[in-house]
Amino acid sequence: WLLQEVISCTFPSITISAYLSYAVLLVSVYQLTLAANLDGYWRIISYIMVIGYFFAPIAIWHLCKQTHDQPDLITPLEKENE
Repeated sequence: WLLQEVISCTFPSITISAYLSYAVLLVSVYQLTLAANLDGYWRIISYIMVIGYFFAPIAIWHLCKQTHDQPDLITPLEKENE
């Protein structure tokens, strides 16, 4: 949730537009599942997909941050140049 805190402090309009976009996505998925007559298992898959769209960018951001926060990380190319 650190990403949300950083974004909301720095760019409040981005946070608002991100949540509005996600709300539009939720409504769209709901309407499309009704229009396609998706029931039971397929409706659950649709909702799991929407949940994944919410959490995936946050997880990717944490992964990138942890990867780039390690200054002592040495890549194979850096070992060759030493």
